[in-house]
Order: sequence, then structure tokens, then C-alpha cells
Amino acid sequence: MVAELKTTISDMDFIRTLVRSLFIMGDSIRPIVQKPIIDEFVGTQPICYALDAGCGRGLYTRTLIQRAQKVAALDYSKTSIDAIQRRLGHLSHLSLYVGSATDLPFDNEQFDLVTHCEVLEHIHDDRQVLSELFRVLQPGGRLVLSVPVPPAPIDDEEHVREGYTLEEISQLLKNAGFEILRHQYCMFNSSTQLMKFQAWWGQKVKLPLPSLFLLPIYWEKFFTPSMSDKNLPYDVVIEAKKP
Repeated sequence: MVAELKTTISDMDFIRTLVRSLFIMGDSIRPIVQKPIIDEFVGTQPICYALDAGCGRGLYTRTLIQRAQKVAALDYSKTSIDAIQRRLGHLSHLSLYVGSATDLPFDNEQFDLVTHCEVLEHIHDDRQVLSELFRVLQPGGRLVLSVPVPPAPIDDEEHVREGYTLEEISQLLKNAGFEILRHQYCMFNSSTQLMKFQAWWGQKVKLPLPSLFLLPIYWEKFFTPSMSDKNLPYDVVIEAKKP
């Protein structure tokens, strides 16, 4: 008699971890070079209620659930919210919402921290988004935001704009009422070259790129390059405050 083989959730988690250790799956660059900056800007001070507005599949939701007493995560994509539900839905202090950042389903002045990472460039009415983020923050509450900086290394059909210069995004934030606290650039030449190569590889080879190509990205993580005409950043992280 042949025994029936069953694959458990823990087996699948192991398989996913193994595959991700061998191949570049999805966006593997931001977790290396951007996430440490986001984590630092979020900080370790007590957070009562945090919002991840435009949470995607939960990269920064995971940061918030480790540091806040209560977390709301919102995304326009039900598929993304369903993915977070499968992985993190058991957490009692996490609430998930399908909705738009242009019309947040929250009362005024609810949150003392909001993250909004790699989202604004996807939305036509960026001023309305920043107005909404300002509205739901408590006075003294903080916004941690990241956006791409032009020029984009590859075309992204989901973007409605390439991104923002530091001056452009800073002015938009100030117009919405925010006070800029600090900023930091990331994703320099190693990151952008890998993005270009990964796009070419996906078109020509049709297979995931081996993870060894991430090695230069770790160098960029630990030794932040100096900016030059040949080494421009593709991303900026900003911490702002509602006065």
C-alpha cells in the first residue's frame, strides 16, 4: 500500500524559504537596502496605533506589528490583503482593509504613525493622498514615506509617474501641512543595475535569477555609496510630522 503524501503549511513555508534563498523572487532589493532605513525611521519609541497605507503584501506591516500596540493595514488590492490575511491574520492587534489611500476609511486623528512606502507614484491624485494621510494622523504624529527618484532604471506600467525629486516630494508634503524631519537616499548603482539585469533576464531566460546576484546589494547596504552623476539614487525615504 502506498502511503498518501501530504504537504503541510510548515512544509510549504520551508519550500518557499528554500526557493527564496536560491533565487531572486519578486522585489528582493528593497528588503535589503530600504527596509533598514524604514525600520530606523519608524524607531523604537512606543506606538499606540499605526497604519500601513498601501501595504502591498506586508513588508512594512511586519515592522509595525512588532512595534505598535494596534496596527491597521490597507491596500487597494484584495489579492494583497488576502495574502497578508493568510500569513498574519491570526494576530489580534492587526486589522486589514481593502480600500484607497485617496479616501481612507478612518476617522480624523486616529493614528500616531503612518507608513506609505512605494505607493504615491501609483496614484494620480497624490495631493489628495497626502491630505488623507495628514487627516488621519494625530497632532505630533509621524509619516514615514518612500518614493522613487527619477530617472527610473526600468519602465513600470503600474506607475503613473517616474517618481519625485526630493524637492518635489518635500514641497508636496509641506503643502499638505507636514513638517519634514529627515530624509535618506537608497538604491544606488548596484540596485538599479540589478533591476535592469533582472528585467532583461526575465524576458530572455524566463527563469528566476540566482540569488548570488544580490551580493553587490549587500555591499550597498553596509557601505552607502556617495552620490555622483554616475551613481544617483533611485529612492528616497522621508520622515515627516504633523505639527
